[in-house]
Amino acid sequence: MDQDWRYTLRELVSFTDLSVWRIHQIVHEELGMRKVCAGWIPRILTADHKQRRVDAAVDFLQQVQQKGDTFLHNIITADETRVYYFQPESKLQSSVWKHMNSSPLKKARRSRSSMKRMFIFLFNANGITMHGNTASPRVRQ
Repeated sequence: MDQDWRYTLRELVSFTDLSVWRIHQIVHEELGMRKVCAGWIPRILTADHKQRRVDAAVDFLQQVQQKGDTFLHNIITADETRVYYFQPESKLQSSVWKHMNSSPLKKARRSRSSMKRMFIFLFNANGITMHGNTASPRVRQ
């Protein structure tokens, strides 16, 4: 388990003469480990990125307080979604053993596809104002 935390209990049994039940007992009760999946997050943010988001939110709230609800009708926001031409690794495939006292796992989503399609939507207070999509080769992230 120290070399590869992705082993299943059945795979660990193949290295010993112990039963699955005994391996389960050792791993869970004696070592205090449990199998968890890393939670998907768009990207792992640095402290600087987090501070920029806080600053932008504070600025936005100040604008709303100064100009009122009419300010909200002048805002156009964008959303983009990338659809890759592959099936990402499942939660089961990315699960690993960890100690119950260790911190939660984080895993940045990565692109392994050679092609992707990006969908872009622009919204205002009345709904979608514009949309489009494009296919593009992989860009390293």
